[in-house]
Amino acid sequence: MMQNNAMNAMPGLALPEPDAAAVARSARLCALIIEDIHRRRGLIGFDRFMEWALYAPDLGYYNGDAAAIGAAGDFVTAPVVSALFSCCVS
Repeated sequence: MMQNNAMNAMPGLALPEPDAAAVARSARLCALIIEDIHRRRGLIGFDRFMEWALYAPDLGYYNGDAAAIGAAGDFVTAPVVSALFSCCVS
């Protein structure tokens, strides 16, 4: 499995290994990004990379089948979720 060396170098911050399905999705997404880089003669901007990473059909962070937000997924940092954010900055 893949290892996150930067995080594992910090004691107490090791991340869990992704499951086989997540690794397969990641490999397919990487292949699409590499294909796009070759199509564009070796260059893509950061905005294009993030478009792939976040919105690629069935593979991107927001369009994939992994749990995105909640107890089984990721945390939320968007200020639109609650009024708590506005209370913190007022």
